[in-house]
Amino acid sequence: MKTNSNSNANASKSVPATPKSPAALQWVAYDLKWREFYPNESRRMTTIGNIHAMQSEHLWFAEHTPIPFKTHWPEMDIIASLAVRYLCELARQGNDHAIREAGSIAIEVCELLDELLHGESATVDERAKELRRLAEELPYWPMLHFKHRQAVNHFERLADKLHLGERCWLNADERANYSLQTPVNRLAWRCVRHFQEIHEILGRRFSSDEPEQTIQERLANYVLNDRGQGMIYEHEIPIYEASLRLCKLSKKTARDWVDVAFMPWIKVRWPDLRVLPAFASVDTGPNGRRYAPARRKLTEALTGLAPGA
Repeated sequence: MKTNSNSNANASKSVPATPKSPAALQWVAYDLKWREFYPNESRRMTTIGNIHAMQSEHLWFAEHTPIPFKTHWPEMDIIASLAVRYLCELARQGNDHAIREAGSIAIEVCELLDELLHGESATVDERAKELRRLAEELPYWPMLHFKHRQAVNHFERLADKLHLGERCWLNADERANYSLQTPVNRLAWRCVRHFQEIHEILGRRFSSDEPEQTIQERLANYVLNDRGQGMIYEHEIPIYEASLRLCKLSKKTARDWVDVAFMPWIKVRWPDLRVLPAFASVDTGPNGRRYAPARRKLTEALTGLAPGA
């Protein structure tokens, strides 16, 4: 019996430890980082408490100073914008909670827009005017869509009131024939929307008599910092400078926009093209850095989205 016991003991010592699965290792790393990032709940609860306090302050202004409150600039819009932007990024990364919350927020916001723009009155016209600058740059508008068509027959009225698409870089004509459900079209619109916003912020196109440093300094104001403020990276500034010299987006200039602006920007943000659904059917090489086929596909998509002239 004693000999067998020793044999068993020796045998057990000679069996190598079973390596942990990749999933198990991920959970270990997750737990370690969670304890490092969130040693206690105080930071999170303080942030939530501050937001509740801000809301109480803004409601006081709304109740007691309605006229000044109308143009009052609440910190809440900055917090909401930043939080929603980060939430959208988490949803794109596949977080289930972020996906559900993004849907919940979208529903609530669409219901609010429907409420704010319902009917015909001076107040509604005033609200529409506030939203018009945004709508003019878009080929679509977020709104409640019902299965029964009778409930959505007010879209034409709303589009006219908001001047929908009047300054949009895409073809926003009612006869346009494209869909942003197509992944490559969605990526093309993401590029267009980003550069359209940058150009709108800068206020005007680059002119040959303007000192180049002025453009660089103005772009530098929007470089992302450690507080999460900004919308561009410093090493992208040359791309935006080059885009300012391009002619207006059209079917004829679509290739120029892809070559000079969109593909350089995509390569900076997503150097491995395999992560982009738009290029899932394109041979981007073993490392996702074969850019020529992707450039051709994006050019074809953008040509279809762009206006004729």
